[in-house]
Amino acid sequence: MSEMILVVDDNEDTLKIIKKILATESYQVKTAADGQEALKRLKEDDSPALVLLDIMMPKVNGFEVCRTIRSNPRFNHIPILILSATIDSAARQQASALGANDYLLKPIVPSDILRKVKDHLL
Repeated sequence: MSEMILVVDDNEDTLKIIKKILATESYQVKTAADGQEALKRLKEDDSPALVLLDIMMPKVNGFEVCRTIRSNPRFNHIPILILSATIDSAARQQASALGANDYLLKPIVPSDILRKVKDHLL
């Protein structure tokens, strides 16, 4: 069975695109449209092998999701890749300080996403 990845983004088109990209390598994908839904999905079924996480979302932002994942011993081993259009260094530093494993910039580059996902699932 292939590894499951949780993709969290409030943009439905982004979720569809990333799901298609990941499907090319036979990854299973669960999606969440906001941070609150992401935290709920984490507790359902099996934990994902990796989380692709947007920062700016309604209800619970990506920074808070990252903080919550890292503070829970059940999930804190899961690699978190931030996927954001926010290019300022403060956002990168905050993501890193909260325990994100990597930071990818939008617009989405399929080869970059696949490479980073593979790197962090090794």
